[in-house]
Amino acid sequence: MTRRATKRVKKEQMLKPDDIDSGSDASTNEDKSQSYEKAVNLPAHQTKHLPELVYHFPCIDTSFRLTQRNDTNSTGSSLWLSPQVLSSFLIHTYGKVQQKDSSAARKRVLELGSGTGLLSLLMARLGWDTVATDIPPVLESVLKPNVEAGLYQLVNEGKAEKDQIRVCQLDWTVLPERWHWHPELGFPSAQEHVDADTRNTQTTTEQHFDLILTADTIYEPSLIRSLLFTIAHLYQRQAESKPTILLALERRDPTQVNEAFRLASEDYDLPFKQIPAKRVRKIFDTLGDGAAWSRDDWDGVEIWKL
Repeated sequence: MTRRATKRVKKEQMLKPDDIDSGSDASTNEDKSQSYEKAVNLPAHQTKHLPELVYHFPCIDTSFRLTQRNDTNSTGSSLWLSPQVLSSFLIHTYGKVQQKDSSAARKRVLELGSGTGLLSLLMARLGWDTVATDIPPVLESVLKPNVEAGLYQLVNEGKAEKDQIRVCQLDWTVLPERWHWHPELGFPSAQEHVDADTRNTQTTTEQHFDLILTADTIYEPSLIRSLLFTIAHLYQRQAESKPTILLALERRDPTQVNEAFRLASEDYDLPFKQIPAKRVRKIFDTLGDGAAWSRDDWDGVEIWKL
């Protein structure tokens, strides 16, 4: 993977942990809002060194503070470019926020390899019931803290319900027949060792999803088949109403990417189609940061759909 030189970000663009958790004082909330509004989104390769950052979505008047870790030996513990670009596509496609008082059931989205949790938090902001998944150490060190802080913020701002995001461990290398589904909430858990108490509160009855997301998860050759097998199972088990699947990636290794989509189509019956690059650029320029960034910063990002 090519390493780009990082640029230091001014401290004024960051929030301290206390900024989001300190009391309900009006001036504190106002200061926090002003800090959020001043947040500047930078390409992910320029922020890898930051322990935390604020990611701003001005078009939906929302910002999230994200914790990052560089001591986990995992690529999932920091923000990447493909979720940044995919977030604009999600706002463009699903930006009509579902009303909380609507009698219709909220739509459900599952994210594979959630990492920092940015996309899962965004989908909750857009009114979806969201299941964010990953594995240790990312699960405990980054994903859960970010989701807890972000959901707390959304609930207090009246922009989400407290039950709109669930976080669970989903290991792609664990076969689906060993997955356990929560009997009431309908999210899966896949891990090598499940204690008896947990197993007794779970079921093998699988639940419905309207959308499956995954971003920057095609990077390690040894995991590609496991990822595709997981996606295929989740997609094909829904006989009557298939979920939409969106997969975003950086084309770092064209040979590996091409092989991944060949396997998806030929071995797993997942005929992904690429969203035209021109359309992705237009959406990111309009709803994201494409117009403010150098095209070279993000031009290798692609979005594929099934």
